[in-house]
Amino acid sequence: MPQTKNTVAPSELSDLPTEILTLILESLPTTDLIPILGLSTLLHETTSDVLHRRIRDTFSDPSTELILECFDDHDRISAPSLSCRYIETTRPPSPPPPSCAPGPPNLPDSPLRWQSRFRIVNRRSAETRWPRPRHTTPITPQPEETTRREEEAPTKDVTIGEGDDGVELTLRALIETGGPAALPTHLIVWEEVASVSRAWFERAAAGGGGSEEDGSVLWLGGGRNCGLRVRVRPLDGSGEGPVLVAVEERPAVSYRMEYRELLVRSMLPLVAVDRTVLERSAAEGSLAVVQVAL
Repeated sequence: MPQTKNTVAPSELSDLPTEILTLILESLPTTDLIPILGLSTLLHETTSDVLHRRIRDTFSDPSTELILECFDDHDRISAPSLSCRYIETTRPPSPPPPSCAPGPPNLPDSPLRWQSRFRIVNRRSAETRWPRPRHTTPITPQPEETTRREEEAPTKDVTIGEGDDGVELTLRALIETGGPAALPTHLIVWEEVASVSRAWFERAAAGGGGSEEDGSVLWLGGGRNCGLRVRVRPLDGSGEGPVLVAVEERPAVSYRMEYRELLVRSMLPLVAVDRTVLERSAAEGSLAVVQVAL
């Protein structure tokens, strides 16, 4: 008699009560949930709900922080690390009513295409993020000063040299997990180098940089996996130029970028958090730096 493998078909999973199915899916890591999205419409819908709650809960948890670093050749060492506060995740309209029929249906709202928004703020000091134990000397809290610093939109000054077409900016995002009882674990979500043209800064400054149009969003990498929404303005008359200037002349100009939001494909940071858990399990209390790629 031929042996049969102990497998579960998608139709058998779909036959489970929604509550039981949800509990099963919630126990799985994100990387295991992604392949389930294409098995059936019902599994796609239920898995999507699990992932959406996981994104919200993960990045609303104070023990998990998304950190942003943006620098050029002039401030590679001195550029500050910024904190990204979760705002929302945008989901396209839902597909037709769920069906138990197996197979990869045409589902336009795949979580792989979701986009999450984070507000960019100044990062708290280590003492504020992780208060010292009670037996050590307490730190005098300054809530008003801390709140005021966080509410001030962080900025970056960019100078385009005379004759240059633009400037290269490096954007790096990291996930920090941990707390006062353990050494925080860091994992690189992505690192992109973008050549930002002089024309882009001119358009962004002319438009005020506050609209929802692409002119105020600096997209990095292919597929628009991550982007910065900024306000741009010239510094000290930069960008205005002299009254008479030859067409081929390109004087040095300086701009100030005010960081507003980070836009990112939702699965990128979520998968990164899952991997930090694996790293912490493998070596508790050690510092892990790993490159994430979907």
